[in-house]
Amino acid sequence: MSTPREQITNDSFRKQLVKLTVRTVQPFNLVENPAFENFIDFVGNGNPELKLPSRKTLKKDFNTMYEEEKERLKFAINTNDSKIALIIDGWTSSNQHSFLGIIAQWISKDWEIIRVPLDLTLMEGSHSGKNIAETVERAIAEFDLWGKISGITTDNASNLDTFFEELGELMSQNGCQFDIKNRRVRCLAHILNLTTKSIRNATAVQESGLVANYSDDSSDGPLIIDFDEDEIKINRILKSVEERKTTLGKLRHAIVGIRASPQRRQRFKAQCEVTGTPHKELILDVPVRWNTSLGMMERGKELRAPLECTINTLPELTAFKLDHEDWDRINLLIDILEPISKFTKVLSSGSAPTISKCASVYQDLFDHLDSFIEVPIGSTSLGPQRNHAYPVWLQNAARAGLGKLRKYYPSTDGLPYVAGTILDPRCKSTWFKAVNWKKDWIDGSVRTFKNEWKRNYKLQELNPPDQNIVDDVEFESQTLFKQMSGFSASAEEDEVNRYLKEKPVSVALMNTKFEIILGWWKAHEQQFPRLSKMARDLLCVSGTGVPCEQFFSGAPDLLTVRRQRLLSFTIKQQMCLKAWLAMRDKESRKVSEEMFLRCVELKVYGLED
Repeated sequence: MSTPREQITNDSFRKQLVKLTVRTVQPFNLVENPAFENFIDFVGNGNPELKLPSRKTLKKDFNTMYEEEKERLKFAINTNDSKIALIIDGWTSSNQHSFLGIIAQWISKDWEIIRVPLDLTLMEGSHSGKNIAETVERAIAEFDLWGKISGITTDNASNLDTFFEELGELMSQNGCQFDIKNRRVRCLAHILNLTTKSIRNATAVQESGLVANYSDDSSDGPLIIDFDEDEIKINRILKSVEERKTTLGKLRHAIVGIRASPQRRQRFKAQCEVTGTPHKELILDVPVRWNTSLGMMERGKELRAPLECTINTLPELTAFKLDHEDWDRINLLIDILEPISKFTKVLSSGSAPTISKCASVYQDLFDHLDSFIEVPIGSTSLGPQRNHAYPVWLQNAARAGLGKLRKYYPSTDGLPYVAGTILDPRCKSTWFKAVNWKKDWIDGSVRTFKNEWKRNYKLQELNPPDQNIVDDVEFESQTLFKQMSGFSASAEEDEVNRYLKEKPVSVALMNTKFEIILGWWKAHEQQFPRLSKMARDLLCVSGTGVPCEQFFSGAPDLLTVRRQRLLSFTIKQQMCLKAWLAMRDKESRKVSEEMFLRCVELKVYGLED
């Protein structure tokens, strides 16, 4: 089924030109490019409506479309009947503008996660918690989100503690209660990155012969290397002891040396042919990118033979020669870091509620890192992974990673994490028992969940049936609706009790074209009308700040070498408008698909006029 083609007018042409400019990240002077002018003349074939606007007119049309799409977004948010979660992160552009990105996320009536940027604000002055709070407050006010926020996800910077305190005060001044403990979510992907850094730094410090700073950070005994997030301090220490003599240091400097010279790259490629190894590029770790150290080691291991041959045949690289002990160390580091990388990828999923995965990820990583630590004498908890003792350096590295996880783990007893687990039909409250949580922890988590249910959902009025029906049927439906909803709200056996009494759903038995968790709730919305409302409100909270990172990732296409003078407001408009138009295109494609399927249905059943 083809949709009617929009008539070409000068107005529609200019709108499409703005969309082309934004979606393909073109400069406004595109309309002054002779090649583009010739292309439009060729396509237009003399059509007088296809008249290219000037650069200034295109910029004006761009500003107009930005404001129109922002109003459209405000309407979508204000007509949405579920709560909205925010994801906040900072970003510095290549032309040295500091921005604060604010992403809104909610679950639609069709049980799909909607994710869209609200704002990209230039941060002027200090990046204090108060300054950030005032910036976020302006966005909340502009989009009228007072009382609609179910959670806010940020990274773990210390100034964000002040941010939440200041925002709580601002929310209170606007008549909204904002419980920081039950609304704040720390980005788990960032925590996993900090854990990886702790393991890597602990390894390097020990290998360098330094005495690590130990602290008893665990009630059950093991000592944990105390590393904080001060990467500058750690790097200074490592440089002072010639970091390039450590295993990762030698691997890194060898790769830098090979990649820095076309002749060395050619030598490496030749060694790949000699050793019969498929040629691939060597990976260099980047401090600001997650899991690149693991990627560097895995690729180095894969290309070990040609890498060693290249190092051995180039005198300037022999100082970075890796011996058997170095490769054994690399293999063990890969073993300990690989699951962390895999969980980071799992948490970066775009279509699933990530808050439901957080507790499980923590639990698995605790078990994983603990398996590298020697079992105390007399312990009866010897597991299958502990059939041999790991090197002391690796045990200490695992303790460093555990220390980082334990530092942030207490925050997971807040409402978003508890609700995310219980509202996962595969887990419910049974998951807590399955992973051997203490009874008082389980009782506390279930109590937190039920308190939220009783306070905001148990007696909530349900939306009435669709009004677009025949009058007699409407009257009967409204009458039954009032009678049955009254019973449901007052019944002792409420929805939460019924939901928790049912066994968790087996993944193997779940057959849905939708994402597993949201698909289950879509299928059971009528059975649990109020609880499904709670699920829409709370499962939209993001367990990570990855959506912000993905939003920022498009910036290099915009801020090319020739566009470094772009104003901060234009950067904001361009990046936000591009995302808004992409969301609109997705909605249009969905509507067109639904219209097509409806047309096919009418033809199949002979219902066409």
